[in-house]
Amino acid sequence: MIYSAFGLGLGVSQAVPRLACAPVAKCIDVRIELNARPAWFLESTPFRTLNISPFLDASGAPMRTLSELPNGWLRLSYTDGTDFLLDRSGREIWATWPDELTVDDMSSYLLGPVMGFVLRLRGRVCLHASGIVADDRAFAIVGPPGAGKSTLAAAFAARGHAMLSDDVVPLLEANGIFQAMPGYPRVRLWPSSVEALATIDERAPILPPDWGERRYHLDIQQQGYTFQSRAVPLAAVYVLRERADRSAPSVGSLTGEDGLIALIANSFATMLLDRDMRAQDLEVLSRLAMHVPLRSLEPSDDLRHLSNLCDVVLEDFRSLDTPVLAQASRE
Repeated sequence: MIYSAFGLGLGVSQAVPRLACAPVAKCIDVRIELNARPAWFLESTPFRTLNISPFLDASGAPMRTLSELPNGWLRLSYTDGTDFLLDRSGREIWATWPDELTVDDMSSYLLGPVMGFVLRLRGRVCLHASGIVADDRAFAIVGPPGAGKSTLAAAFAARGHAMLSDDVVPLLEANGIFQAMPGYPRVRLWPSSVEALATIDERAPILPPDWGERRYHLDIQQQGYTFQSRAVPLAAVYVLRERADRSAPSVGSLTGEDGLIALIANSFATMLLDRDMRAQDLEVLSRLAMHVPLRSLEPSDDLRHLSNLCDVVLEDFRSLDTPVLAQASRE
């Protein structure tokens, strides 16, 4: 199977359900072998620990460990037994997982933190964000986990705007213009977000009563929404703040050090980067802060005001002056 996602061609040894609706790539940039190990690998192969996640599971074990093998390959091991081997160039991924897990379980890692790290190994800086397209330009929505990035992106998709990516937005810089690369046509939503989506679009799915608190994976194209399959200029970054006890959201400007800190906090795979990669991140994000408007967005704490939040963001986005993009359109 050959999929196009994150601006790369992914050659995968077996079907991945979450990529079922992704475009077909013309060439393979990353080869992904599922439920397999390279011939040279042995479980007894020694390794050097590079990074241990500060986040712990219910038993107190680190959620993720990054290590290096003697041949320079990297290993990402998760506490549930899911395991990935990556070459330093970001051209090969080998994945294994326990029998009690599924390909779909594994793909939560593969299409999130693993691909975010692979993109970084390939020199591509990424935002931990959701991306939406309006008027042939993109804006990224960043913020801490649970802030509502995916919820807001799904709401824009329900209102007819193209979905660019959820969770990982790779950036491509050329001549002072940042292009936002497409992910794949799925967005993960909490049940409360699916319910809020129904207030905007009558086509929104209705979850069964026993669904619980599991994430729902909304298929953008199957839902009748639009997926943006090509890169577009990034014209703004909205930083979601904590939901406030208000009926009307507010938007403000982020400049200087505050803006750069917000970008650094919301870049992808930061804990996995070495010193040189961190330095490159800082250079790229500093230029991003100079060329692309950064906006602070404080939403209402009531998801029933989701449509109003979309209106406020869209009005603000269309009012922004982005000289670099204007110059590019003239050229």
